Amino acid sequence: MFRKLLGAVVLLSSFAAAVPAMAEGLSWQRVGHGRIFNNDALGDNLDRWQTGGMAASWVFARGGEHALPAAPGQMVELRFSGRAIAPANIVAPAGADRLYAGILSLGAHTHYRMRGWDVALGLDLVATGP
Repeated sequence: MFRKLLGAVVLLSSFAAAVPAMAEGLSWQRVGHGRIFNNDALGDNLDRWQTGGMAASWVFARGGEHALPAAPGQMVELRFSGRAIAPANIVAPAGADRLYAGILSLGAHTHYRMRGWDVALGLDLVATGP
């Protein structure tokens, strides 16, 4: 299972690395990026179901335009995230309780404006650990 997951991550990572190179030939430019880290225990020292994680995204647009386009496909966001799920009780987990599990996600989303609405449409590939 781990080898399949690792193979999928390597394949998707190589795709994500190739997209900016392909975009350069099509006059695509990176117009934004973001990163976030969260840990459920930092604030009140209580760990819950979504125990912690990180996410990063990169936004590319044709011609480097920062405004939302009127059609899909002109602005694309690539997202990568990883997080951990914890048992309901991490001190003394019940026998039937969920175990710790890791989640990796890679996605592509397009952003545009349609009839006055900001629209985000995309797809993520999510792999969960045992």
